[in-house]
Amino acid sequence: MARFATARRGRRPAAARQGEEASRTEATLQQQAEQYLGSQITPSEWDGARAYAEHKLERIIEREGDADGARREPWYLAQLIAETIKGNRFSKFTQDLWETYRYIEQMGIKKGQPTP
Repeated sequence: MARFATARRGRRPAAARQGEEASRTEATLQQQAEQYLGSQITPSEWDGARAYAEHKLERIIEREGDADGARREPWYLAQLIAETIKGNRFSKFTQDLWETYRYIEQMGIKKGQPTP
């Protein structure tokens, strides 16, 4: 009995090992997505984009199949995450631009008009 306890002493529980592996996989997935995107991803961007991309991937696989497993590879999900973030950023930019334009109109400023 003592011999068995000694052999197991240095091992971590399987759940802990799986949690560490999941964290490494998550970090690698984020690094891949950042590489495709060409910039850093904030935690708030990551959470929303990851959930959306996973849902989108499920729909793609249901409709089109998994392309002999290619769509189940981490790089494919990373690409979908990057595309989602790029789209979200562009939407935010256009919304901010529209709000600025509305503000300018409300202030009565017209193109070519001198400012006070």
